Amino acid sequence: MARRPAHGRRRSPHEPVPGRGGVAYSVFPARRGHGIAPRAVRLLASWALHELGLRQVLLEADEDNAASIRVAEKCGFRRTGSRTEEQGDGSRTLLLFARATARTST
Repeated sequence: MARRPAHGRRRSPHEPVPGRGGVAYSVFPARRGHGIAPRAVRLLASWALHELGLRQVLLEADEDNAASIRVAEKCGFRRTGSRTEEQGDGSRTLLLFARATARTST
């Protein structure tokens, strides 16, 4: 979720925050359903949390993308909220997920 910095400006969800990182992924249609995304996301999140020392890894999934939501859940990410993003032809809702180290709550 976006937080307000001390000077009152709302932080963009894409602005860097110390101790946090984000993961995004896409799989070519011909390779979907082979476990590629969950494996890659698990490896990357574990590396970021344990090797880089990040406290939290974030992930966003379109609310209509059931496969992406399953990837997040399979990889130990917990849903933390949602946000609406305006587009030229309307808006879309993104579900926000986070996975944290054991010492940090989400």
